[in-house]
Amino acid sequence: MQQTLDLESYSTEIGAAFLGERAVYRGKDLHHELGDKTWFELLIFGIKARKYSLKEVKILNYIWLSTSYPDPRIWPNQVMALAGSVRASICLANSAAMALTEATIYGQTAFTKGFDLFKRVNIRLKQGKLLDEILKQEIKENNILYGYGRPISATDERVPHFMKKVSDLGFKSGKYYKIAFDIGDYLKRNKGLEMNISALYNAICADLGFTLLEYQAFMIHCFNAGMLPCYLEARDNAEGDFFNLPVSAVKYLGNHLPRSWPKV
Repeated sequence: MQQTLDLESYSTEIGAAFLGERAVYRGKDLHHELGDKTWFELLIFGIKARKYSLKEVKILNYIWLSTSYPDPRIWPNQVMALAGSVRASICLANSAAMALTEATIYGQTAFTKGFDLFKRVNIRLKQGKLLDEILKQEIKENNILYGYGRPISATDERVPHFMKKVSDLGFKSGKYYKIAFDIGDYLKRNKGLEMNISALYNAICADLGFTLLEYQAFMIHCFNAGMLPCYLEARDNAEGDFFNLPVSAVKYLGNHLPRSWPKV
């Protein structure tokens, strides 16, 4: 029995698949009107429902490119490599690693909270408050200002490369981009903290008109190009070879008596 989609039972402005005929994507014919776009351009159009210029697409693309590190020691990448090492499916591995990008001190949480910080600062500046008093209050209330400081390393090697790209493409005059550096100057003077790359990502996307939820949707895949090679390399190596630790490497400090195990 052939199934059909009941389009009348669901109201949507996103699009629809008229199977055997055509597909509509945000009011455009997917195959005819959008067929020459890249997948990346289509994703942005799906999130923002507007077309960006070539320069805007380039800077958004560089956000993903500049943070795609294929290093299996990095936390989400460890999950990919471990999954490949034990021969889990690449889909399962990728899903687990993607979930790990919503950590507390890096990734999606840092992006989200840093983006929200800029929005709050901008509102208070419009109200006539001084940046110094705004930031003192933010530090008092939240302790951490996401986008500044970095785990493991004090500096962020991505920042100068991204700044050059921003300058080359003509985006350095944005309101939130300026706020990012003003906050950075304050924190460097008063806390000795350097700006990290997420502050610049947050600023550029805020200047390009992203809402918080749209920004979250856009940043979901920003680590993926670095994650997938870690899985593939681990699959090429011996099974169970990645991050294997002997029992002797674990130093137990508890008070339990040694346990004897029954022979099988």
